[in-house]
Parts: sequence; structure tokens; C-alpha cells
Amino acid sequence: MRTRSSALAAVLAILLLAGLLAAPAQAYEHRRGTPSIGVQLHYGLLAGNADWTDVFSTAHGVTIHVRQYIARNRALGLTFELQRYAEGTTVPLIAEEFNPDYLQIQLIMFDYYFYFNRAQKRTPYLVLSGGFYRPEIVDEGDRDLQQYGSVVEHPDEGLIARTGVGLEWFLGRTFSIDGSISGYYIHGPSSLKGLIEDPDSGGLAASFMAALGVHLYTGK
Repeated sequence: MRTRSSALAAVLAILLLAGLLAAPAQAYEHRRGTPSIGVQLHYGLLAGNADWTDVFSTAHGVTIHVRQYIARNRALGLTFELQRYAEGTTVPLIAEEFNPDYLQIQLIMFDYYFYFNRAQKRTPYLVLSGGFYRPEIVDEGDRDLQQYGSVVEHPDEGLIARTGVGLEWFLGRTFSIDGSISGYYIHGPSSLKGLIEDPDSGGLAASFMAALGVHLYTGK
């Protein structure tokens, strides 16, 4: 986990340094119907009263954003995201033969963006999203006990909501550094083992993610 976190931090640092060293470039207001695509790496924490918060802690992942402008300062988008939460420092035993190593969540969200000062090189924005998530709880086995092979539990899918703020820093007419801070809100299980036996049990889980990446636009 430390190696993955260090590699992620190094990539984000390189992207940020590229933005700081880039030569001045003017942004422009994209015309209605302009499509764009971007990718971000993110890192965050898990909180809330669901039992996920007792078992898992920090997260890392990757996001792909697809957007299309519907007005001078507004856009609609579709987000595909993968989040992986590592086990915490103290992990309660869920079952005798199942001790989770990580929680993986796949997300698909529909986004609404509102941009401020769109003609400027540095453009802040607000994003509101809603969609679906698919969780997987994975036990990779214990080599010390010679227990090999992964065991995967599939809790029920559910709804997710996100609010976030971001900043695009244009390095060219069709290329920007895209950074954001977001909060995700989901209905998670109140008992990990009980989730399979009682799908109605649950609690609120929230994750907070800092993301950094690049975004590409079509245009002249």
C-alpha cells in the first residue's frame, strides 16, 4: 500500500509541477456541443457510521470524465470511477473464513458542471453528480496460514451522490490541468457480514477525495 501511495503522489506531483512551469496560455469559452475527455488520479479517506468505516480507511483510484458543453459556462458529463479502500490499522474479524483486505467500488455517475470565469486561464467550477455504485469486498487469503486464492463478497449495489469543487488550469487552447476536491455519499452496510443476510441493514458512508489529472478538448 505504501508503494502504491508513493507512486500516486509522485504522479500527482509531476502533473502539478508541469502546471507551475507551463508558459502562459489563454483559455477560451467552448462552444455549445463541444465534447471533452479527461483522466484523474485521486486519493482520499472514508468516514461515516457504516461498518465500512470501521474496516477500511484510505483510498486511491482513477477516474475518467466525459463532458459536453450545453452552454457557455455549463456542461453535462459522465464519470467512470474505480475506488479501492485499504484495510484499516485495526480490522475486526467479519467471519472465521473471511477477513477482508480491501473494498473496491466501481462508480458510474451523471454530472452537471457550472463554470465561473470561463474565459480565464484558471477556471473554477462546481460539480453535482448522482449515479450508481457496485461494491466488492475482497479477501486475498493469508500466506502465513497457507490460505491462497481470493474470496470476493458482492454486497448489493446502490445509489451514490457527489458534490465537488474544482479548478482547471489551461496550458493550451485544448489542454488543461484539472484538480478537484469531492465528497461522495453512499448508503453502506451497518454490518458487513449481516449485509448478505439482511440487505436492509445499513448506514451512511462518506468519502472525501482529492484528485488531479488532465483534460482534453476538441476545437480549432
